[in-house]
Amino acid sequence: MSAWNKDDLVGLISAIDDGAINAFITYLLVKPEYQKQGLGKIMMNDFCKRYEGFGRRIVSTELDKEKYYNKFGFTIDGIVMFNKDWKEDFRD
Repeated sequence: MSAWNKDDLVGLISAIDDGAINAFITYLLVKPEYQKQGLGKIMMNDFCKRYEGFGRRIVSTELDKEKYYNKFGFTIDGIVMFNKDWKEDFRD
């Protein structure tokens, strides 16, 4: 989902899903000058509605954003593991 002001892209939410169980928000972006105007809330509500009934709706974010995502029912549950140096896996 995207938000536009004429020809200017001002907000974007991207999600990946497996069709039934997992829906993962890869990012939620709102241009700084458009923040605090409800665009993120509209996009998050759309995401939650679109993926209602999925077993897990997941977001990966910084800890200082936890309270924002709590408003939409997200809570910290367990840990996430990842390899920051994934490019190293593809060395010649």
